[in-house]
Amino acid sequence: MATKKRSMNELRQVKEFKLKDQYDGKCKSGGLQNDTKRVVPSTSPWIKSIRILEVPLLLLVMAFGCIEEQAIITAIILIAISIVRLAVNVITDSAIYKR
Repeated sequence: MATKKRSMNELRQVKEFKLKDQYDGKCKSGGLQNDTKRVVPSTSPWIKSIRILEVPLLLLVMAFGCIEEQAIITAIILIAISIVRLAVNVITDSAIYKR
């Protein structure tokens, strides 16, 4: 068992050395700069809408469940948090997810 662990550690070290050597070679040749310039596809408006509405809608569903169970104060708090969270998501979405 010890020989297998040792051989796995040796393999891991060899892989790390090879990766480091490849990385160093790309940095010296300037190839890494070309590799990092990848085109990021634009985000779909549907994805953006889902990202903004996901948590506020979950909070509203929880609030409606609380109303059904006669926990009105908890429902009001959840609705208020949902509205605040929706405003925060709309304001900060463009700042956080810059493309």
